[in-house]
Amino acid sequence: LDDGDVGGSIAVTLKPDQAAIHHGDDLGFSVLIHNISGRSIVLPREPDVMLTWIYPDGKRDNFIKTNADAPVSDSGLVRLDPGQEIVQRSSIKTYYFHRSGITEFRAIVSADGPGNTWTGRAVSNGFGIMVD
Repeated sequence: LDDGDVGGSIAVTLKPDQAAIHHGDDLGFSVLIHNISGRSIVLPREPDVMLTWIYPDGKRDNFIKTNADAPVSDSGLVRLDPGQEIVQRSSIKTYYFHRSGITEFRAIVSADGPGNTWTGRAVSNGFGIMVD
């Protein structure tokens, strides 16, 4: 689907583990947070990541997950040099996905707080998953 909304110094890419899934299976995702600026930035070790989705019938849903796989400083912040990225893993239980068809997913990363050099919000690319 179309590109996401770059949040200034970072770009967010959503990568699902598979393109099709059965009701009840766990759907895994990687959310890549990439420093696209020409300078180092500092982010929270666990920035807010909201996964949103639109069911085939147009209804929307979401949840927030904040577990980062990144080198962590004592302050709870991580420094990303130009070109570096961190990856957060998430999964969604699909037992309540009662609508078959293609569901569109996006990730929204946001951060604020003392010590950050990047604050704001960035939206990932969209990705369609066939749920049956």
